Amino acid sequence: MGAFFINHINSKVSVAALDKIYKEKGFLDPFVVSMGDYQLRLYKKKLLDVQNFIQRESISLYACGSIVYNKYNYEKSLKALLSDYSAGKIDPSALSGNYVLIFHDRKINKIEFFVDPAFIKNVYFDKVNRVISSDFLAIIDAVDNTFTLNRTAVIENITTGHLISPDTYVNEIQKLDKVNVKELAVDFTGIIFNVIKPDIVSNLTSRNDAIDHAILTLNSYFLNVASLSNEFGAHIGLTGGFDSRLLLMLGKKHISRLVTNSFWRPDSKEYLHAKELAMVSGKKFFSYEEKPFLKPEWNKMLDTSFYFYDGQIRSQNRWDEIFSLPEYTSGIAQEHYVGFHGCGGEQYRNADRFLRPKSLRSYIQYQWMFKQCKDPFLESKLKWEIYSNIEIKINRLMGFNISKIDLLLLKRIQNEIWNPANRTTRLNLLNQQQFYFAPFAEYEVSHSAYYYTPFLGNSLSFQIDMMRRLDNELAKVQTNYGFNLIEGEPIKFYFIPFIVNLLPDQWFHSIYFRLKKAQILSGNESQKKLNENSFFRELSNKIDLTSILNNINLGSGLISMNHLLKQLNGKVNL
Repeated sequence: MGAFFINHINSKVSVAALDKIYKEKGFLDPFVVSMGDYQLRLYKKKLLDVQNFIQRESISLYACGSIVYNKYNYEKSLKALLSDYSAGKIDPSALSGNYVLIFHDRKINKIEFFVDPAFIKNVYFDKVNRVISSDFLAIIDAVDNTFTLNRTAVIENITTGHLISPDTYVNEIQKLDKVNVKELAVDFTGIIFNVIKPDIVSNLTSRNDAIDHAILTLNSYFLNVASLSNEFGAHIGLTGGFDSRLLLMLGKKHISRLVTNSFWRPDSKEYLHAKELAMVSGKKFFSYEEKPFLKPEWNKMLDTSFYFYDGQIRSQNRWDEIFSLPEYTSGIAQEHYVGFHGCGGEQYRNADRFLRPKSLRSYIQYQWMFKQCKDPFLESKLKWEIYSNIEIKINRLMGFNISKIDLLLLKRIQNEIWNPANRTTRLNLLNQQQFYFAPFAEYEVSHSAYYYTPFLGNSLSFQIDMMRRLDNELAKVQTNYGFNLIEGEPIKFYFIPFIVNLLPDQWFHSIYFRLKKAQILSGNESQKKLNENSFFRELSNKIDLTSILNNINLGSGLISMNHLLKQLNGKVNL
């Protein structure tokens, strides 16, 4: 439920090193079990003393992540899954969450490993040493060999803020995804790897049908998770945007034991609108406004985040923010242990004002590589090396060579590549502590939304109309964008993007970064620390590291990467 580690019995793995790294990560007392030629170490969630396995006479189920099955609570969900698996009749549409499920039939020595079909749950593997785990750092520390730095992956990460699978920071460890999951059984003899995919309804003939279907799909999802949510208590973090509001509308309708919170600073629009949403909903609201959370010393934060984030650095998951600390995330939940994350909600709107297809090359350059920071590359050869690797990985995950990207393909890339490459990283760290779901990003919900794409138009109106139908009162609360949902978007929201879309991406990119001075004061100390790192000293002739360090979106990631490489020194050859 909180973490797992599987190794072949002949793998050179240090149990002492495993115990040490998991203790540093906050996990104690694993359940250890043999499964044929493999050994499994399974850890409970840090905040919940809830057993995450079911053992019968000849067959067992071991679970990690957040799972709900057939509207049951957690214990009954596991029992029903085991029963239906034994009978060969698991219902994919009744299974929600982000998870790993491991079934072991001792009678015929069969091991079957399932990961959620959206690949939200992070899973890492070293196929040479036959180790597979929820934790990248556990493999690094426990396996008895030295790894080599994946230089291309590190550069992709620090210049874009993302990291697309299967790459990780070392060459010998890969991240599980929908391509390599089909190939892994060759290297892990005796384990069957699989996913449980629901069927997707596609016969939508009108905009009204699509909105009705979107609401029905989300209502069904929340009906499924309501029992678990009421058992442990649910919480939703609010902003002044669209997606947390949509979660609140659905949670308010289906979950009785629900509270809200916000990590935004009290003087921000986000915070004020979040507080008003909570008041209108009638749900208790918590923040650190009255008793501020004390921010630890800088290096202490980096050390804590290193373990809590499992060494993963992403632009939307900053190590230097207090809301990234385990003490903060557990405190703000107020003893409610089922959380909901709004990533993926952009599938219900054309927020990109995508009006015409664009080339994959233009998309990668200006929407992926240089969207958060102007081009920092000093060496052209290196820039195109990184570009080529990103292009190969996008085509690999999409299953074909892309020439042009239309709105549907954009939504697929956002759901199937961007989410796992960046935003759902936070979901994984929160799942170490408690149950945490991302309804919009899950397979059935997100893949159903592809069929809404023809009805999105060039605005936010599809999602606005969804929320008007769901909860008129919450729709009246002002958004961060300067309007409420009853009024709808002002005309300028249509007109300005139309003008912008007439500009070539290269022109817009150049103008944007001239007008936007997105900087932080990093200070000389951070620059000095980078200069002490041999990897960054070598890289400084090829990439303008100072421009990244001073960028509000990527600067934190560069500092974190410097800390990560120091921590990995000795186990990873730089």
